[in-house]
Amino acid sequence: MFHADYFQFELLSTRPQLLSGSSFNFPHDILSFSCCDSIGTYGVFYVDNTKSIDLAYCCASLLAASLTPNNYGQISVDLTFPQNSISVSNCHCNACSELNYTYDIDFFTNNLLQLNIGSELEYYPQILSYVKSALRRLKANPVVSDLITFVDGLNIDTNIDETVNESWEGSPNILIINVDEKASR
Repeated sequence: MFHADYFQFELLSTRPQLLSGSSFNFPHDILSFSCCDSIGTYGVFYVDNTKSIDLAYCCASLLAASLTPNNYGQISVDLTFPQNSISVSNCHCNACSELNYTYDIDFFTNNLLQLNIGSELEYYPQILSYVKSALRRLKANPVVSDLITFVDGLNIDTNIDETVNESWEGSPNILIINVDEKASR
C-alpha cells in the first residue's frame, strides 16, 4: 500500500482523452492512444525482506483505492497492489503482451527491455511529435542529442506546429529506451 493523489490515479487508471487548457499542451490522446494499460502505471521503490531496494510496479487500473473522493482537491488516498507477485498477460487487443504488475525490480527491468511495458511511439506520429518537441526543450548534453538524433531518424511524417508548446516551461519526465540493435551501432 502507498499514498497517492486520487486525481492522478483516476487519470492513469482510466486513461481518458484530455481536454484542452493545459499549459503543457499534451496531445489529447497521450494517455489513451495505446491499447496497453501499461501506459498508466505506478512504480514504488521499497526495502524488501533481505534489506535490498526493490520495486513494486503495477498498471494503475489494477490498483485498489481506499476511497473515492467527491471533489477534485488534492486528495491523498491509499492504493493497494494486487496480492500475486507477478502478472504478464495480453493487453486489450490480445495481440501484445504486457507486464501488469510485479514486486521484482529485475523482472520489471527485463520486461521493460523486452517492450512489455508502454507502447512503441513510432506507430503514433502525434505522440512522437510531442516527444520530439519535449526533447528539444531539454538542456543540451550528449545524451539528449543522441535521443533527438535517434527520434529524428525514425523517418516518420510528424508535421506538427512547433509553436504548440511555446508556453511550456520546465523539463518533462521522459524515459526513452533504444532497444533497436541496428540503431545503437
